Amino acid sequence: MISIRQIYKDTEQFKEKQVKIGGWVRSLRDSKTFGFIDLNDGSHRI
Repeated sequence: MISIRQIYKDTEQFKEKQVKIGGWVRSLRDSKTFGFIDLNDGSHRI
């Protein structure tokens, strides 16, 4: 599994690749056509 911190640290390495991350959903927002999932794995703070 890859941490969210690793993805933010080297975005070019993961660009256009499928990755598996794990964590918990902090918030979930949706509309009729689009949605947002705020996923947290404890490795990154913005």
